[in-house]
Amino acid sequence: MEKHFETFKDADLDTLITHALHALKGTTGENMELTSKNASISVVGSDRNYDLLEGEKLEKYLSALENDTTVERQDDVDDEVMTAD
Repeated sequence: MEKHFETFKDADLDTLITHALHALKGTTGENMELTSKNASISVVGSDRNYDLLEGEKLEKYLSALENDTTVERQDDVDDEVMTAD
């Protein structure tokens, strides 16, 4: 991830998730595959609600990672803006 951190400021959420999965994939052993059963991604931000990507939500990104393609914006990733009371 440190090779790409300078691009993160302008990156969209899908690109950031892909970078995170690449980093996770780099930590698995040679005999271990990154799957939706052994990985999850948490998305947090000052302007959005917490969202946990796992299972089917994560599978879309893992498939794109495996095929080395870009994921189109997913409707099931929560983009709701957080507001302070």
